[in-house]
Amino acid sequence: MQCTIDFPEEGLETDLNPELRRNLYLVMKESVHNAVKYSQGDRLRVAFDMADGRYHLEIEDSGTGIPEAGPASGNGLKNMRDRIESMGGTMQIETARGKGTRITFKGPLR
Repeated sequence: MQCTIDFPEEGLETDLNPELRRNLYLVMKESVHNAVKYSQGDRLRVAFDMADGRYHLEIEDSGTGIPEAGPASGNGLKNMRDRIESMGGTMQIETARGKGTRITFKGPLR
């Protein structure tokens, strides 16, 4: 799988709340793991940015998309949503059969 990482070269020295930093890491890790394990795609993009006191994390694959009925098993998506919402953020999933999946996390830095 070809992977593109798009993180800003500057500005990442902002002091993040340790709990937010941990939760962003864990949702990114889970999203990447799911894309590699289940998507059957050949491309993966991970992008992160911070502006105006907010973060934006996006993980996108070129795979098969999440079935309409949702994942066959597991609590991964629910756990990711719970993590981000507990920090005042949101999680959005865009998926289409055969067109891949994009998961976007947004929220306040503080």
